[in-house]
Amino acid sequence: MLSKCSNPFCSAPFLYLRDGELFRLEADPKRHSGRPGRLEYFWLCGGCSSKMSLRISQDGHVLPVTVPALECADFNQKGMTLVDRRDGLLLTRLGFAQTGQGTGAVFFG
Repeated sequence: MLSKCSNPFCSAPFLYLRDGELFRLEADPKRHSGRPGRLEYFWLCGGCSSKMSLRISQDGHVLPVTVPALECADFNQKGMTLVDRRDGLLLTRLGFAQTGQGTGAVFFG
């Protein structure tokens, strides 16, 4: 369960999908890895997502990294965007439809 920002130096609580960026880590469907069924969600708050993204480390952990401003530009797309792929793991950023009544989640799988 998500409770706070994935940046260990930030204590922003996870309250709404519309604030920040949501990421999903799963076993790469194109590779047969020894990690079947692994599915985890990570969140960066609005402040952290304006200057950071998430990546998969050498040992398979998801860590925040500072990235160029162009990569952190507002992500207002629906669906999923590949962020990182390493050793049988796939990290994607989940997009949400912005509507007048709130945020509509678009999940796959």
